[in-house]
Amino acid sequence: MMTRPSSRQSTSVTKDSSPTVPIMALEDIFRALPEGALLGSETYYVASVRSEGASCNIYGVEEARPMFPCPNLECGYIENPVGQRDCTSCGTSLNDVVPIHRRHQLLEYRDYSDVSMIAHVAELGLSHPGLLLYPYFVEQPYGKKVRYYLVLPDPMPMLASNVTLPQKTARVLDWGAQLAEAMAYLHVHNLGWQKAGATHIALRDRQAMWVDFNTIQPLPSDMAEAVQQKAQDVAHLTETMLYLATGKNTY
Repeated sequence: MMTRPSSRQSTSVTKDSSPTVPIMALEDIFRALPEGALLGSETYYVASVRSEGASCNIYGVEEARPMFPCPNLECGYIENPVGQRDCTSCGTSLNDVVPIHRRHQLLEYRDYSDVSMIAHVAELGLSHPGLLLYPYFVEQPYGKKVRYYLVLPDPMPMLASNVTLPQKTARVLDWGAQLAEAMAYLHVHNLGWQKAGATHIALRDRQAMWVDFNTIQPLPSDMAEAVQQKAQDVAHLTETMLYLATGKNTY
């Protein structure tokens, strides 16, 4: 609270030698969203704030719309919507089934540069069992500032870089075949890795998938260079499978 100085008080002001720090506009502050906030056109709600950063916030989110999992263990279909009496996949009755809200990890970025390649991949509408693609969307939760979002599985599948070594040869060969098919699919869509390794491979049960598309790049426009890049991708995949099967980085 400001008061008017009395006649006994000095009205002179000493100039501060330190530079004035401008007050940041409220919409420029990268604040984390509160618990309960709705995102993704109200598809998700924030269940918890896991971490806050200057350029990235991480949330635990749940889907706002409940799903009804099929009680038939041989089916396992979980995307039965509200009002569905029987499982869409196998016809099993859904009476007395408790609804679930699927959980995810949500990454919120301040700058588009952090998600530019993932956004590009999302725009292509790719779909392949050997690709673990993250849903991507853009929103303005505070004012006019845009924020960029990636929806990850929760929990995330184990990365190949974290498995015990060596793995069984038959298992690694199966992983390699799956990943080679997915890599060929990416090449058809003019995409290639700069250098893919075990940190770019997610493992779920017997399934192997490429993950983390921030490092993927469009193939060179020059045909000869594109062929060379594809060959390098295959060589890196071969090296990674050898490492998983033997624990060694060299032939």
